[in-house]
Amino acid sequence: MCYAVLVSCLNKRVILFYVTQPHILLRLNVIGPNSNPLNNSDMDDMVFSYYQQTLEKGFPVNIQQVFPGIPSHLDAAVECPKRECTTNSVLFFKGSDVYSFDIKTKTVKKKEWSHLPNCTSVLRWVEHYYCFHGNNFTRFHPVSGDVSGAYPKDARHYFMTCPNFGHGEAHRKPRCKLDAITTDRMGKSYAFTGSMYIRLDTPRDGIHHFPITRSWKEVSGAVDAVFSYGDNMYIIQGGQIYIYKSAAHYTLIEGYPKSVTEELGIQGPVDAAFVCADQHVAHIIQGQKMIDIDLTATPRAVKSEASLPIHKVDAATCDSEGVKLFVGPEYYLYQTPKVLAVSKISPVAQKFPPRIFGCED
Repeated sequence: MCYAVLVSCLNKRVILFYVTQPHILLRLNVIGPNSNPLNNSDMDDMVFSYYQQTLEKGFPVNIQQVFPGIPSHLDAAVECPKRECTTNSVLFFKGSDVYSFDIKTKTVKKKEWSHLPNCTSVLRWVEHYYCFHGNNFTRFHPVSGDVSGAYPKDARHYFMTCPNFGHGEAHRKPRCKLDAITTDRMGKSYAFTGSMYIRLDTPRDGIHHFPITRSWKEVSGAVDAVFSYGDNMYIIQGGQIYIYKSAAHYTLIEGYPKSVTEELGIQGPVDAAFVCADQHVAHIIQGQKMIDIDLTATPRAVKSEASLPIHKVDAATCDSEGVKLFVGPEYYLYQTPKVLAVSKISPVAQKFPPRIFGCED
């Protein structure tokens, strides 16, 4: 069994919690331009705060001085930002008890999650939370503690490279063909391929495919188009449209899904869709036609239609570079939606890097 130093990143600071387990003495070497090796002898339940790899003045201190109300002899800790928890928080684990510490108010809420194994370390990765126990791990919801799916799982299949362990053939990279791509108001970028999605704005955390049902549980299977507008994400699948509120976790708005006709005033199916930042027009692509829909109108109304020089578009998005139309492993770049609407010929196709989308040619 492995024990780890508890690490949390808060306000660009690295917080190190030294915890000595019975008969276990942890030692941490902090290597940086302004750091020296540290030995944690007699440092049970001490907190070290580093800013840009430099130990801050006054540290180390006892954990209660930084996190009042949190008990000693902890097992694990993990940070939980506001859009994933109700407030900017740190979750502390001790046996089956979990203490949620509000960073701003310094209040503590104690919960009992007896359904979770005793966590010897906890990891936050790409908005997912993992409790490690022995060689296994269990994914849980950071607010409710709920566990969905078949857990525990063996960490050696997922979080490290070990002989005779791995994801297997079922987890091979998909072909480079997108079904949809979008970026919400908070800057979260997603690409959808088949029944899976990936985050594009977290390259530091690597590229990994997750089931669409992991974040949008009511949507099963591949999607046709996705676009973001205001605080909502619109997912089109067949003749239906799902609208999710972009809160701490995506929540389906009551009354949805509805038909594409009822919501947008057009007939399905839809090949691709996009909305440019700070604009109020949804650009819907069907075959070689782009339909512009005024999202401020009630009911929704078609503003204009235009013919496109590209026969079949798989996905589309609008970002700081312009409008990108994805076809297979390539994309076509247009300066603005207006330029796209009046174009008679398509520009030179560009290959998108497979490593960005976690795919292979």
